[in-house]
Amino acid sequence: MDRPLERWEILAKDGQYHDAVVEHIKHFDYVSFVGLQSAFKPYFETDGDRIIEDIEFNRLIWTDMSNLLEGIVMAAINSGQIRVVPCDVMVYYIDGGVLDMPIAKRPPKGGYKKQRWAPAVLRPAKPKISRNDVVPEAPD
Repeated sequence: MDRPLERWEILAKDGQYHDAVVEHIKHFDYVSFVGLQSAFKPYFETDGDRIIEDIEFNRLIWTDMSNLLEGIVMAAINSGQIRVVPCDVMVYYIDGGVLDMPIAKRPPKGGYKKQRWAPAVLRPAKPKISRNDVVPEAPD
């Protein structure tokens, strides 16, 4: 018996890749780049020569992504739908892919001289809350 498809899978099958990636990250919360590439391989090409990096501190976030996947991730970050947060390198060992380079721990002022890998996961954007969400108004 087949399991029902998750919303992100339905969107991906329908070719709505941007929405599918965002929905996937919302569904699973902490998503490594390896996990993201693996999840979307059945729907579109995820491997390529694109990278995401932090130029200011000379840190590599991830590499070997397709142009499409890198564009979707960057658009979702820039639009505030998802965020990148540091993670333990063990996440990548568990997910089956690590980069063969030194790991960034605490970047020095001005950044690293030689590029380092900064393991990170993708998470949904933090919800915006108002004061009323935190402090309820006093009853009349």
